[in-house]
Amino acid sequence: MPTLHVVEPSPIIITSSSIVQLCPLINPASSTGPPLHVVLSASAGQGLQISAQLICRDGSGTSENTLVPIVMFQNIARGPPNSLLQVAIKNNQQPVWYFTDKVSMLVLFKEDGKMEHGTFLETWRSLPDSKEVSKDISDIVINSVDETIERLASSNIFFIAKRKNEHQHVLYISAKVHNRLPFLMELTLILGSPGIKCAIKSPKPDMATLVFEALKTLLRS
Repeated sequence: MPTLHVVEPSPIIITSSSIVQLCPLINPASSTGPPLHVVLSASAGQGLQISAQLICRDGSGTSENTLVPIVMFQNIARGPPNSLLQVAIKNNQQPVWYFTDKVSMLVLFKEDGKMEHGTFLETWRSLPDSKEVSKDISDIVINSVDETIERLASSNIFFIAKRKNEHQHVLYISAKVHNRLPFLMELTLILGSPGIKCAIKSPKPDMATLVFEALKTLLRS
């Protein structure tokens, strides 16, 4: 069977052209959770099939599970952020195989992304209006504030505060990615009614689109 190797720091892209690099393979480890997504089919890979899943961690007839560390936010090229991941895989019997996948921001949020209440307020006020992006998400129904807070926390999106304005509930939450980039969020919703409004403030507002996508995925599940 082919022996897999990672191509010499090969470009793996997390923005339209922004590059992340693969490091050498580390010890195989078993994966948990939902079935892995097939990113290179056996027919396209001459018998070699690759399924992949991105996880957040500090750190023909056979199959192997392998964790590959990714160096984040290096060699970033021009272009607006997107979730495209481009990968090159080389083994000792076949040519180099190229495939793409999508990266969810949910795997990039860090465990220490919770802000103190005062820090959240101070940071929110210090960021100008030009750093804020808002979006209405029409096809999400929230039935419980507490369950929503727990679901967000499971993906390292942390509750800061809440308030109620007549029938509307407003949640303030925070998250942070691996380069210490914070996202301060305000969710406005009516329990049992479709649609939420999300406002995000961040030093990098161009990444808000990726956070919106992550929130949609999480709150629809």
